[in-house]
Amino acid sequence: MAGLGCITALACDEEGGLWIAIGSEVNPFEAWSRDFLEQRRAGKLLRWAGGQLSTVADRLGFPWGLMARDGGMVVSEAWCKRLIRIDKSGQKRVLAEDLPGYPAGLAPTPSGGAWVALFAPRSPLLELVLREPKYRREMMAEVPPDYWIAPALSSGSSFLEPMQGGALKQMGILKPWAPSRSAGLVAEFNAAWTPLQSLHSRAGGRHHGVTAAGRGRGRFVAGGDRRQ
Repeated sequence: MAGLGCITALACDEEGGLWIAIGSEVNPFEAWSRDFLEQRRAGKLLRWAGGQLSTVADRLGFPWGLMARDGGMVVSEAWCKRLIRIDKSGQKRVLAEDLPGYPAGLAPTPSGGAWVALFAPRSPLLELVLREPKYRREMMAEVPPDYWIAPALSSGSSFLEPMQGGALKQMGILKPWAPSRSAGLVAEFNAAWTPLQSLHSRAGGRHHGVTAAGRGRGRFVAGGDRRQ
């Protein structure tokens, strides 16, 4: 297993096999925003069992979360904005798609559902940039990565950051419904993968970039990684 890079998640299945999510075989983890803008589908899912490492699935859009379920693994495919189930043979089934943000960590709920951390919101600006390959190439070549039009784990620290007009402060106040470059978002799904509720840290909030969340010891805990 030496030499594996960009590991985003680990999980064990019911048989004791260890599943390993590789976000990208092209870019290191710290260059995930580049992977997004290049529209890579370079992620893969590995399984270690019986002393052997095998590839279960490849060409994934940055798998960032894993959760064992029914003999397979639920996978959050960030760049595809969806949750899928992959079994040991590599067969895929879409559980939830067209999510409002880019999914990361997964945690089970007692009722058979899951908490899903969405580390950054989608926006019309991001969707527009993804349709302009020449613009993306020039932006990545000429603009520092912190100021790319891309999903972000945090925002508001520099006037150089890209923003939409609705995020302009009026009378020194940032409206809570302003289109934010970053946000905190966690959603609960039931066993049928229907969303039940969501928790938010909105524009101007202090708890953005949530990459993992779940309940434990009577408390709800959410956390993230601020590395860009």
